[in-house]
Amino acid sequence: MNADEHFHWNENFKMPEQIHDIASWLLGPLYFLVLPEKRIFWLSLICTWLIAVVFLYRKKVSFKFMLKIIDPRALFNTPSKRFDIKVMFFNFWLKKILGLLAISSSLVLSAHFASNLDQWFPNPITRSWPGWYATLSFTICAFLVEDFTRFWLHRQLHRRSYLWAFHRTHHSADSLTPLSLYRTHPVESLLSWLRHTLSFTLCAGLFLYLFKDKFNSWTILGVGGIGFLFNISFANLRHSHLFIGFGRWERFFLSPAQHQLHHSRDPNLCHQNFGVFLSIWDRLYHCLCYSEGQQPGEFGVSKNENHSFRQQIVRPFGHVLRQILLKLN
Repeated sequence: MNADEHFHWNENFKMPEQIHDIASWLLGPLYFLVLPEKRIFWLSLICTWLIAVVFLYRKKVSFKFMLKIIDPRALFNTPSKRFDIKVMFFNFWLKKILGLLAISSSLVLSAHFASNLDQWFPNPITRSWPGWYATLSFTICAFLVEDFTRFWLHRQLHRRSYLWAFHRTHHSADSLTPLSLYRTHPVESLLSWLRHTLSFTLCAGLFLYLFKDKFNSWTILGVGGIGFLFNISFANLRHSHLFIGFGRWERFFLSPAQHQLHHSRDPNLCHQNFGVFLSIWDRLYHCLCYSEGQQPGEFGVSKNENHSFRQQIVRPFGHVLRQILLKLN
């Protein structure tokens, strides 16, 4: 689970919740640093740096260079990186204003879905099964459904020209940092919210029907355990310049190097490796590219990219509108 379930304060003591809400509004995405479900959670960033240090040490890179990768100035030193930060703040406050809280919507819809299933097929035998089985099953099922639906949507964003117009904003980054994750067009963010709401509703609703209140999810610091382990290991290195591959394990798990190939300017590479955690979906759909013997070259979409709001946020709407008018004519 993500969204706003990270603190579980006592109902009779509201001040911490109020402080949390005010701080999240004032600090914006900077508040992500203390939220365990976010990739830029402070512990995730420390683990990322330690993994990077080990990788660079094995490559016999100087310790002075290792320190440079945690220099905050490296997040602002190009127009591409500065736009990453601008759009991260823009999307954060846009979501706040629109009130798109996926978790609250998902929970209500899940309960409604479970209620309907109970009317159609009452008292399933699974309700007598032990709670640990329900928790283990839900943890695995929720992870697989989330991972596959993210892969599926990502693939559609590349295959459909009207969707690529919005997803192109993410790929226009010509320099990758962990903050590049948040370089998404608001339309893509909306689609991701809808995808998560639907996948969570179906999965949680099904398990609520099968096990009632017995099922839960395995969590670490209040968030999904599998996702948390992913975030503190290699997730932030996906958007970096450290080309770390997994060798033969890339048949099952997507490495940072494979995602960097996905961000390559080379059209033969950038429309592959759509997965997030597992690479099995890419293998099934014949779009998996291994990192061995490959190099991403330059990142981005075009050589002289314009990293402005007009180009990256406004112009995609005009591009899609022109496509619609052409089809109507």
